[in-house]
Amino acid sequence: MNRYCEAMAEKRRALGYSQSDFADYLHYSVQTIAKYERGLSEMDVSSLIYASRFLQVDIDSFLKGEDAKHNDLADTHGFDPDMFTRNLVTVRLARRMNQNKLSKLCGCSARSIKNYEGGKSLPSLTVFSSMLEALNVSAADFLFEDLSTRAEFIVTAKNKKAWVAGITLASFGVFAATLGVGTRLSQLRSAEDDSRIYATPGIAAVVADEPSKKNEGYKATESESKEDSVAVSESDMQK
Repeated sequence: MNRYCEAMAEKRRALGYSQSDFADYLHYSVQTIAKYERGLSEMDVSSLIYASRFLQVDIDSFLKGEDAKHNDLADTHGFDPDMFTRNLVTVRLARRMNQNKLSKLCGCSARSIKNYEGGKSLPSLTVFSSMLEALNVSAADFLFEDLSTRAEFIVTAKNKKAWVAGITLASFGVFAATLGVGTRLSQLRSAEDDSRIYATPGIAAVVADEPSKKNEGYKATESESKEDSVAVSESDMQK
């Protein structure tokens, strides 16, 4: 069972609310709330703020299963899906993580991270808690502040293109080096093959197979025939 599930049920009872009260507030069914409190199902991150508001705790305390209220942000802010996706991309890049690495730290797939960043789906509270831990940021900061304007992330955002370009150039350098080595090896092999061919007895026959050599050979044969013809004529005259 998730650490906040039991605490959620205890706090609800302590406040004198029924599961039906909680369900009406979140616009869920009573059966859904019952599953949440028993750890059989999880709400997604969009319900975190409103559940914290109902139970009168702050969102970081809610995720830790603590009965504490260190700020009133959940009482004055709603869930902003655009801010969520923007902050996820911003902080992930700031921490020098790709989607695959973050997914492993969060216990989900890289496709899920892609969907979260594209606004196609939202993580469960368990995945969101792991995400906050991996990215080293609080739930309050992540959900209530535009982190793309915070100084520690602005510097990273400005260097994002340079970072990506650096990786691209490094990859190209490796490719170019590999290509250069391959070309040089090809040249050495070609030179080696040539030396073997011309050092082999009977190579004249191989060379003579070339078109230019064939033509020259044909002309030489024709000339020799003429000389033989002339020689035969002179012999006849002497007779």
